[in-house]
Amino acid sequence: MQARNLRQEQGEPSQWQKARMTRQERMLRARLEPASAERVKRYPADARWFCLVVVEGGELSVGRRLEGGGVEVLVPTEKLERRNRKGKLYEVERASFTGYVFVRIVPSVSAFERLRGVKGVVDFLRAGEFYHTIRDQDLGFYVSKVHAERMPKDATIGDGSRVRIKFGPFAGLDAVVLQVTAPKSRDPHCRVWSETYQREIRNIPLAFLERL
Repeated sequence: MQARNLRQEQGEPSQWQKARMTRQERMLRARLEPASAERVKRYPADARWFCLVVVEGGELSVGRRLEGGGVEVLVPTEKLERRNRKGKLYEVERASFTGYVFVRIVPSVSAFERLRGVKGVVDFLRAGEFYHTIRDQDLGFYVSKVHAERMPKDATIGDGSRVRIKFGPFAGLDAVVLQVTAPKSRDPHCRVWSETYQREIRNIPLAFLERL
């Protein structure tokens, strides 16, 4: 009795909680089967990367939820230093693209519908019936952790510039630069407005842009 209470006080899940989590995971995996990584393995030639629009700040939790549901997912992240009230530095991890998570699925009506129903997911990035798809090589910048600060940049690009995104998951999109952050730093990033999807995309490396 004391040991069980101690586990609960320390925050360890009870056997009932563990069993419940297992059932929940099984249910989630069954619901997301049309979008599963197993289906991607069976039909690799038909699989594509898509972009999910998610609740801002929920990128990592949505990614974990999808991964637990058996979906192939990528949430590019970056580590930042923060200082607490006592002045001590600590490291936090955040999603590189606010409001976006990337999934690889075999496209189907069921896969799209089931993923839209996941908690924290708003919709797919799309314009009408046109879904934004991503080439493997464009996501490779984040899988292989290429350092954008080492890439050449067009220093003439500034606020209001019309640009095309050359690299990364949004490659091929035309956009208008809303703001260049720290333009004189080694690794300036931009907030841009996608003309195709009529949405803001944040944290695009300046090196990924070319002026139109």
